[in-house]
Amino acid sequence: TTLRVELQLDRTSMHPQGGGQPTDLGVIKSNIENDSAYTANIDKVTIDRASGIATHSGSVALSSTDNNVATNELFPPNSSVKVTVDSANRQVLSECHTAGHVVDAAMARCDKLLPPTKGYHFLDGPYVEYKGSIDIKDREEFLSRLKEA
Repeated sequence: TTLRVELQLDRTSMHPQGGGQPTDLGVIKSNIENDSAYTANIDKVTIDRASGIATHSGSVALSSTDNNVATNELFPPNSSVKVTVDSANRQVLSECHTAGHVVDAAMARCDKLLPPTKGYHFLDGPYVEYKGSIDIKDREEFLSRLKEA
């Protein structure tokens, strides 16, 4: 059995989803002082910019004896937890984000200073949108120059 949880932390090492970037993945362990720790597999992090509170959403695998346990029993309020980021996933997401900046630099090298309006750095189809357009008759040559840049 798994239990969906939302854990709110006042600070975190996990990058929240936002600004065109996906959330970090990772785990949060409770009861780090002893051996009866629970592990939440985190699949989404959001942040409330006003309060600074980061909400980590994920799931905890429960044994048959834990089926009626509430989230606040697994992760007691105001207790210490250990946050671990999936470093391989973060590396890939970081590279994807950096690629957006590489596209911007290539555009500048081609003397196309169209202002970027949106970046989407998710792995299912990353892109950068720009304000403006390139005349259809100039696109093939521009694309060739962009690839070289």
